[in-house]
Amino acid sequence: MASVYGAIRRASTRASLLVGLAVFSHWILDFIVHVPDMPLYDNTAKVGLGLWNAPILAFGLEAAVLFGAIAMYLRAEYARRLGIIAFGVVMLGIQAYVFFGPPPASPSSAAATALAAYGLFAFVIWFLADRTERRRAV
Repeated sequence: MASVYGAIRRASTRASLLVGLAVFSHWILDFIVHVPDMPLYDNTAKVGLGLWNAPILAFGLEAAVLFGAIAMYLRAEYARRLGIIAFGVVMLGIQAYVFFGPPPASPSSAAATALAAYGLFAFVIWFLADRTERRRAV
């Protein structure tokens, strides 16, 4: 992942390694929360510790990681602080709905909703964070 990011963005080695570490850390967190449904190779040897079986604990971990990451970001970058914090609160509300709300109508509707939401989230983050960097750099 680091080499793909580095090739696309022509990023520094440090930035590329940070992206690679972020992807790997996401897999580690998924390993902790997923039931044993994550294949290591060719849909065999599925792993997962199953923290999702304790939804309140899993939700607490999600909230801690989300707001820990927001705090780290706000310490490192000038950004629209109130917007970033509000976005975190909205993300936490969405996560609460996913954890404790009704199940999706079908797997395909869940996938379509997730893809649309990821696109919207990426746009909001671009608006809140990336535009601030460009304005500061000019």
